[in-house]
Amino acid sequence: ERPLYQQGLRPLMWSEKDVAATGIGWHRVGEKVCYFENGTRRRSGANHYTLSFELVFPHEDDCCFLAMCFPYTFSQLHKDMNTLCAEHPEMVKRTLLCTTLAGNNCDMLTITSPAPQHVIDERKILVFSGRVHPGESNASWIVKGIIQFIVGDTALAKALRENFVFLIVPMLNPDGVINGHYRVALSGHDLNRMWVKPDREKHATVWHLKEFLMKLCETNRPLLYIDVHGHSIKRNVFMYGCNSAAFGTSNFGHINQHKEWFHRELALPRLFSERCAFLSWKDCHFDIDKSKAHTGRSVVFREFGIVHSYTLEASVCGTERPGLGLVHFSTADFEAVGADFLRVVAEYA
Repeated sequence: ERPLYQQGLRPLMWSEKDVAATGIGWHRVGEKVCYFENGTRRRSGANHYTLSFELVFPHEDDCCFLAMCFPYTFSQLHKDMNTLCAEHPEMVKRTLLCTTLAGNNCDMLTITSPAPQHVIDERKILVFSGRVHPGESNASWIVKGIIQFIVGDTALAKALRENFVFLIVPMLNPDGVINGHYRVALSGHDLNRMWVKPDREKHATVWHLKEFLMKLCETNRPLLYIDVHGHSIKRNVFMYGCNSAAFGTSNFGHINQHKEWFHRELALPRLFSERCAFLSWKDCHFDIDKSKAHTGRSVVFREFGIVHSYTLEASVCGTERPGLGLVHFSTADFEAVGADFLRVVAEYA
């Protein structure tokens, strides 16, 4: 598929003078956007690419920033978590999952309604993680939408809290985010390809999360694992799942063993596609091919038997609207995706 810059994606800009004068922050800019092979070869033999565009800065003596997708920093996460814990101390618990290779904290949020411990211990668990790829900042906005919905005062949010425990690791690769990496951690590895045998030091966040999930699964309480990502090629929102009937294939016509499981795997994303305006069912896939065998969703499904193990992907660009063409996503759109997903979980459960 063509890169999104060839499909209409435009850069984002933040102008300090615009913010001071109008309150408008990140907004789309740029004309004559081009993204093309530049002739510089990678070691693999593939080409590097160049992005070019024309931009007129709106003010003199201004300070401007450019980005591919709406930034969400490590500092912003900690600010949001501090606010969350201060406003909802009775339902939100913040704990340290681990420290990273660079000594940064990787925090985990536990959200559920207060109750005697023996009652909480009976509740099933829904696990979410995000930002394993640092450059996919839209994943953080979706996770933020998930969190805001859970702690909300709606009857549906209250019912979810009273029936489930939500475990959320909002930023699984804080070192990469802090150091401006696009895909890897400080070790130089893609953490979402390290789930089969993570190194306790080099891949600390994945190692500790996997160990934590392994212990949880001994209680038979985890029902769902969602790893939230951004996508730099496709439009829309979509989900990747696991084919329990035929690992490594999408041959749905020859499902015999585990047929009931496989229908369950499809049901939640299918319902989501009917409830979320941005989710594209045709872009959803339920395979575990070789390139994805070491990812979080694949390993959590295969090793821990969590049938509802998915990657939730959202384009860094936007969606195609009938009669409107390409419509870029906003941060509010990403947050709405997170909220919509929990509405679907409540309906599905």
